[in-house]
Amino acid sequence: MSRSSIFSSETLQLSGFRPYGTIVAFELLLVVDIFLARREMIWVFAQNSPIGIVHAMEGLVIKPTEQVSVLVLGNSRVRDAIIPAVLAEELGISRTNVLNISMTRGTPYDSLTIYRRNREKLAKTSLLIIGVEDFSQLRTNIPSERFRYFSSLAERCEHFYGEARASLIASYCWRTLDAYRSIRRLGKQILFRPNQRVSIGSDGRVIWRDNENAQYIDNSQEIAERIYGDRVLKYDSWALRELLDRCAEDGIPVLLYRPPLSTASGTASGAARSRHH
Repeated sequence: MSRSSIFSSETLQLSGFRPYGTIVAFELLLVVDIFLARREMIWVFAQNSPIGIVHAMEGLVIKPTEQVSVLVLGNSRVRDAIIPAVLAEELGISRTNVLNISMTRGTPYDSLTIYRRNREKLAKTSLLIIGVEDFSQLRTNIPSERFRYFSSLAERCEHFYGEARASLIASYCWRTLDAYRSIRRLGKQILFRPNQRVSIGSDGRVIWRDNENAQYIDNSQEIAERIYGDRVLKYDSWALRELLDRCAEDGIPVLLYRPPLSTASGTASGAARSRHH
């Protein structure tokens, strides 16, 4: 065989190639993306999850409340530090008029999301208390699961950079990239925990957390420096600023609150002390 025959055009022809497998795989992925990843059910089915707990809280706590006099937003430390019944007693108002809807790993963006999703009712509150933390105010390049679910395309482009921004833009178009955790969680929920109860206490506070044994230790700056090193950026509280702007538009006075430090075992005493701050 001559050398020229090895590189002839005939040997390079893909005769008989039929991309049926590729087409079928693409169609299956398209079906998953349209009929599963883009359905709200897949995200909220597991109510004890970062997104499911938001919807559960809106339906079981915010919606039934007729009047909100004091609203508290923040993370789990704020949730544990401010007890609605104690605060209501100190202020001389009804217990049902105080809502502490802070939640595990809550960020300013989560607070903003809850407020604008329920603005018609929450805009009537007389006082908004917002928990602030050093770590939650650091601008990072790691989008949370709640951000991936609730954010707009403009927010994805404006507030993230590099690979994270590219990933967020791609997942905005192909929602399966954002929803894979929820899809996996749905399968586990159906198979292993079909009757899991919603973790919302009798006083309306969300008691679900990712790790029940976690301790509240303020090493936020140390963690940030260890994880991001030279990539620790300036404090960027765009979500907090936007929330404050909306409250100003609605005429709501705002109190920024940083809860006292405590460990998990000392949460009760820390909560009791916090009512005097």
